[in-house]
Amino acid sequence: MSNAAQLRNRWLTTLSMAFAWLACGGTYAVELDRPSALEGDITFWKRVFTEIGNDQGFVHDDTRLDIIYATVALATDGSTAQRSRRADVQARKYVDALRKLASGKREGLSKLEANVLACWGKDVDAATLQAASKRVRVQRGQADKFREGLIRSGAWEGHIMQALTDAGVPPQLVALPHVESSFNPMARSHVGAAGLWQFMTSTGRRYLQIDNVVDERLDPLRSSEAAALLFRQNYEVTGTWPLAITAYNHGAGGMRRAANQVGSTDIVQVLNRYKSRSFGFASRNFYVAFLAAHDVRSDADRYFGKLERDPPDDNPELALPGYAAVDDLAHALGVERGELVRLNPALRSAVWDGHKYIPKGYSLRVPKRDGLSQPDWLARVPGEVWLAAQVPDLYHIVQRGETLSSIAPRYGTRVSDLVSINALSSANRIRVGQKLILPAALAESEPAVADGVYVAEASPAPEAKASVAVAGVALATEAEVAAASPEVVAATDGARSSPITQGEDFAPAADPNDYSVAADGTIRIQEGEALVHFAAWSETDPAVLKSLNGLRSGARIRSGRTFKLDFSRITPEEFTVRRLDHHRALQERFFARYRIAGTNEHVVRSGESVWILAERRYKVPIWLLRQYNPDLDLAVVRPGTRVVIPQLEARG
Repeated sequence: MSNAAQLRNRWLTTLSMAFAWLACGGTYAVELDRPSALEGDITFWKRVFTEIGNDQGFVHDDTRLDIIYATVALATDGSTAQRSRRADVQARKYVDALRKLASGKREGLSKLEANVLACWGKDVDAATLQAASKRVRVQRGQADKFREGLIRSGAWEGHIMQALTDAGVPPQLVALPHVESSFNPMARSHVGAAGLWQFMTSTGRRYLQIDNVVDERLDPLRSSEAAALLFRQNYEVTGTWPLAITAYNHGAGGMRRAANQVGSTDIVQVLNRYKSRSFGFASRNFYVAFLAAHDVRSDADRYFGKLERDPPDDNPELALPGYAAVDDLAHALGVERGELVRLNPALRSAVWDGHKYIPKGYSLRVPKRDGLSQPDWLARVPGEVWLAAQVPDLYHIVQRGETLSSIAPRYGTRVSDLVSINALSSANRIRVGQKLILPAALAESEPAVADGVYVAEASPAPEAKASVAVAGVALATEAEVAAASPEVVAATDGARSSPITQGEDFAPAADPNDYSVAADGTIRIQEGEALVHFAAWSETDPAVLKSLNGLRSGARIRSGRTFKLDFSRITPEEFTVRRLDHHRALQERFFARYRIAGTNEHVVRSGESVWILAERRYKVPIWLLRQYNPDLDLAVVRPGTRVVIPQLEARG
């Protein structure tokens, strides 16, 4: 499909959504694509969500989801890895049975072997059975967690629906937290995904405050508004809602590559034909699992009987005019400290421990009390409670031989916390001399500067070093979260975990650019890149690169063009890691100062330049503008062209 056709279809879809919204009194009635070819997979996930609980699992084929060999009992105690190993024992029984049947065994079958053969039919050939032996998988049930999520969802569904509607996103996506977190706002993954929507830090920082004082991923209201904005951007860059929804798991860039590889934006074609080492079971099943969750949510009484949902969270919010110690503010407001803890999950432990103040401008949620408006609440607080500045941040300077695992225990924190507040892409990539923000200040009795630690007068942007992200996100342990994403506990050759949540191997999930190296050794030049970058990342003399690309002396490279590289010194994979380091650092520095609050549309007029619009009128960096308009050649935009402009807000 041409770029012009994609833009036309996208515009028509948006227009139809607008008419549907008006026709339904302000509620979108968008029918999401639901091809009949996906119904079998949707049925599988509905069974996972409604028929078996977390103490059971389906042993099944990971491609033919209609092939379910057995329902088995699964222990729920122990770590995720321990549960996975135990389930793997169950899976191997069926692997062995399939291999025996593939070898031609048809007489003297055990009950298990007979059941396996019956799943495929007696006329099945050996090649099919041999291939199936490599696709055995165990899916743990989610019925109990889904039921709990339905009860919890009553508190926030109204706000989520409004946030989705405001962003022009189908309201059916209100069901997605059932897949991501079972509507548990405190859900955490051991690799750093957090909250109702399981945002990774790098993606969440575009829209939310995530630092050593506040983590808005854990705020159901703020994180829902952020998720709506991310879905809207995904739609802008992929052109269809099935791809936009799948991009929440696989990244917008990943789904653009998928559509380009198969030559179609049809979700069935993409799911069946797209080949990528990162597009595994989780990504392939994200859209159908969402549709299944939507079906179950829409007919919950049928599956779970009449449930008493939690009442809507209509507690008021107070925009704080200054910094405040939590105990002083709680006393002044006349609110129990525990109540503030319950209503404000985004505040980190440093605040509750007294090491940090509640920040100025923070929207503090307080219990609803009849007759009390926001001014009434704030009038209760004496002036001396409000403070002018935050407690200074504390940093650790990384020394040679140190790891996050050795640093974290010294400050009574977790590796995952250090990864999150420092926007690290991996717990295994820190460098000597790097400054790591610590979650809380040391006790007053300890020296302010000692053993590689110092207090900063102000908090600079985190100096994060990045690497290629691992596809998929493993589940949190039971100790970390009461309800987590659908848990995958076993496979054929060694246990593996691959839950339904965000994950993309090349770039941040919200960045649709393609940073990979093509098979012919070329890349597509992105904004913010120069010849000196390519020379450094590939360890090649600039003159060699100029010669490879036929560049004259003094010639400038241009974004959007292809560029040939020399990989005689390093591999394409090493080059990609270095390239991503550059772009992640650039984006992380920017989003430490600004957040995306929404989008506008600008129709280009005669004589207007995108560069002038970006830098002078909207003050948006070109690289970010391109992320929202990846199909436009910004150098030759014509009058009448629609350009999506991200709205930026400066952080406090």
